[in-house]
Amino acid sequence: MDEYLRAAGSADGEELWAAIRTQHSRVFEYALGNRKLTEEMAHFIVKSRNSTAEVLGVLASDVRFNRSYKIMLALVRNARTPIRITNSLLKHIKIFDLADLSRSHFTHSVTRQKVELMLMERIPSLPAGVKSALSRRASSNIIIRIMERSDRRVINACLDSSRITEDLLTRLLTRQTTRPVLVRTIAEHRKWSTRYRVRYALIRNFHSPLGLIEYMIPAMKTTDLREMYADPEVPASTKPLIHSELVTRDKDVGIPEDVVYDVPEDADKDLEGDDEVSGIIGEASEEGEPPVPDHSDPDADDWELGCPRSEPEEEGSNDWELG
Repeated sequence: MDEYLRAAGSADGEELWAAIRTQHSRVFEYALGNRKLTEEMAHFIVKSRNSTAEVLGVLASDVRFNRSYKIMLALVRNARTPIRITNSLLKHIKIFDLADLSRSHFTHSVTRQKVELMLMERIPSLPAGVKSALSRRASSNIIIRIMERSDRRVINACLDSSRITEDLLTRLLTRQTTRPVLVRTIAEHRKWSTRYRVRYALIRNFHSPLGLIEYMIPAMKTTDLREMYADPEVPASTKPLIHSELVTRDKDVGIPEDVVYDVPEDADKDLEGDDEVSGIIGEASEEGEPPVPDHSDPDADDWELGCPRSEPEEEGSNDWELG
């Protein structure tokens, strides 16, 4: 080890390489002070699993390599690189390398989140060709954002990505903010339009084409059709198609009918003489409610119209003048 440390501090060429390939952390520390350390050697140290955070921090601030894109990218990819250094280097990383970082499991989780935010901010200004290429290399969150901000051609390229799953599309279709062009493109896709959960979400979506919904409904389960028919959130234009399919299967739709109750004419006689009911009526009268007219009094008015009643002026005139 002493020989390796001496070579790391003062040797060059193959002797220095032999010391660095030991991948010992102390050898790396000695090699950083060697003026004969090359870019390839520094890149090897950055990629090594035995490099400590201190070694990576020194390499990041070394003026000999601070313009080397290869070393900057390796520093960003190494999870042992201090977060503050990684965040300061991300602005120098190319967009497709950022896309690779967004789906790399070896990248620090905080770094991946920052990378995704950076990419999402750039998506609206990217051309369609770059978006299509980005969908083949970025994470699923980036692909979803690209589909939400792109045209039909780019959406089809995103749907062909291996990182798109049925669960992601189902959640996307249940959002009220999903654009109609995205819903129609998913409904017409040769792969995803055949998945059962995606079809279920498409039938419930207001922007799905009725022609395709009519084609999908016969493949749905009866229990799911009944549930959708009874759900008020399902579009009204879709429910006749569901009802027709249920009738074709000779299945009950399952919607309860209105219940009509027969009330006898003398049902209110049971309330006569009830002290509790009389008390309620009395309280209502005290609060200003108009009392119920007693029809047993022949002299009482039949109707309370709120208009003054005038006496007839001559025979043959009407008994009431209502204005």
